[in-house]
Formats: sequence, structure tokens, C-alpha cells
Amino acid sequence: MLIKKMNDKGFALVITLLFAMIGLALSGALLYLTVQTTKIGGIGQRYATALDAAKAAGEVALAFIDNYDSTAGTVPDYYDPTYYDTNCIKDKLTTSTLDTAGGNFLWTQCTAGSQNDYTSMTASTMPDIVFDLGEYRAFTKVVDTKVVGSTYYYTVEILTYKLANEREKAQISLVYKK
Repeated sequence: MLIKKMNDKGFALVITLLFAMIGLALSGALLYLTVQTTKIGGIGQRYATALDAAKAAGEVALAFIDNYDSTAGTVPDYYDPTYYDTNCIKDKLTTSTLDTAGGNFLWTQCTAGSQNDYTSMTASTMPDIVFDLGEYRAFTKVVDTKVVGSTYYYTVEILTYKLANEREKAQISLVYKK
């Protein structure tokens, strides 16, 4: 009986090609993960920069509230007169938003928009102060004031975005006691 010997000359080539394809797939996956990690890192850095601008705008807003003189009607030198309403800001910084008895809107000097415009949590809707911080535009807005005795509690909304890319933005809310 004759036994035929199998031909395995192409076997090494098939194994080599298989390992090459696996190596190529792993390299592609590694490259993809590296690119995605870089993108995510960039998004995080841009958000951190926008958040720093929002924090700086918050400090400006709090300094404005601290230094506001309702009798003099002081206006900060960094304000945009397009948005700033001296009478409305006076109401916002010296009067509760609503009366406790009937829930009536007490910011009577804020007349350019509706009550919802002035109390919405969107700082870019009827903002109090708009200014630029380097590459960022900042909108600050007092959305609520509570007066308890002689203590004032302000809820302030702040939105910042990069002038060159409005998708790069941060929004923060803060409550301030004076």
C-alpha cells in the first residue's frame, strides 16, 4: 500500500499572513484608541478653559454685587451698554424677585422682556452684564433675589463661550449671600 505524503509547502505562508493580519488589526485598534483619547483630552482642556473663564466672570459678578451702590447707580467700566439696564439691575440687587404673600413679580423696572426672560436660568437671555474675557464672551445674570431681614441671597447664572467657537462653552450657577 502506498502512502501519500501531504504537501504542506503553503502552510507557513498562510500562518504568516494570518499573524500579519492580526498584527495589523491590533495596530489599527491601537491607533484608533490613541486618536480618540487625544480628542477627548482636547475636549476636556477646552472645557476647562471655558470653565476658568466662567469662574472669572463669576468673580466679576460677585465684585459688582458687593460694590454696587444703589444710590449712585454705579456702572462697571467693562459693561456692554447694549445689555445693561441701570434701573433693572437696581431692582435685581435691592428687591426680592417675588413677594412672599401673593407671588407678584417685584422687579418692576425690568420691562424689556417678560418675567420668564429675567428669571430664566439661561444667562444669555436678558443678561445683566456682558463682557469679553480674552477669547471668551461672558454673560452674567441675576435670576433670583431673596431678601431675609437685612440679608440678600442672589442666584447668579454665568455663561461663557469662545468667540471663535460657540460650542466651546461653560455655564455655572451660584448662590451668593450678602
